Amino acid sequence: RRAGSALAMIGRKSLNPLIDVARDGPLEARLEAVRAIGVMGDAAAAATPLLVRLVGDKNTNLADRAGRTLRSIGERAFPAMLDALVSDDRNIRNQMSEHLIACGKKVRVEMDRIVVLLQDPREDVRVTAATLLSSFGESAAPAVDALVKAVSDESDDVRHCVVRALGKIGPAAAPAVPRLIEMLSHKDQGTRELAAVAIGRIGVEAEAAIPKLIAMMRDGPSSARRKSGWALHKFGAVAVPALIQELTHKDPDVRWYAIDTLGKIGRSAADAVPAIRLALDDEVETVRRVAAWAIDAIGIYDVAGEDPEPAA
Repeated sequence: RRAGSALAMIGRKSLNPLIDVARDGPLEARLEAVRAIGVMGDAAAAATPLLVRLVGDKNTNLADRAGRTLRSIGERAFPAMLDALVSDDRNIRNQMSEHLIACGKKVRVEMDRIVVLLQDPREDVRVTAATLLSSFGESAAPAVDALVKAVSDESDDVRHCVVRALGKIGPAAAPAVPRLIEMLSHKDQGTRELAAVAIGRIGVEAEAAIPKLIAMMRDGPSSARRKSGWALHKFGAVAVPALIQELTHKDPDVRWYAIDTLGKIGRSAADAVPAIRLALDDEVETVRRVAAWAIDAIGIYDVAGEDPEPAA
């Protein structure tokens, strides 16, 4: 180990000997050579082709160390790592996918190539591409058009990753709103719920989704109701009139979620306080309790909509 570290510290001149050992030496020496290459960082870029091959090695320790070393090389290794992502060897694709995703936002320098992979015929490659774009957050805004097209992917896993990526982009993903609204009616529950979350993250630019989110709150399972409520609360005041209409719904669960959402909106839901106050006499205890909480959360206590006078 000390010898490998010493070679790494010497710099570029030691790279070729280390590559030779990593390729042809006994296992322990190969492991140490790969680790020493990693110490060099981007100065070890010439070792990238070998490291990519080692990621597919049968020895899992060597394969994992090779992947970690590629990550330490960084940007100069990304093109070769993306090449490996479309390998015919499924094992190499899977391993490289994990290492690329672990690199996170650093890989966004290769965004154009990643966008192209959304159309790859292999499902696992499309999942990785969408997952990478999701990890870029707002920085993936240039990929919105490609993601919108990919929303209709026949694979649930791919579609989930694509919708999640659009949500992570936030308001800049507003052009995706019409397709996301369509996804609120998709046959797959996961797609519907992820679309609701994505719409909430886009915010008021997606207010056209309010009727369908209300429909989800009425008819969906509890997980869908929670996510629709979360999305609606992100719209703030513009969602309040529609939520007020649900306070008299025959289903107490709908009343509960509507009141809970209004409470989470906070002071912008002040217009709902009179209607919420009526729910303090609801026949269902949980509705009465959430009504009391919501009035407190909104912070408006009297009919005039003003804060109560402080105690004398």
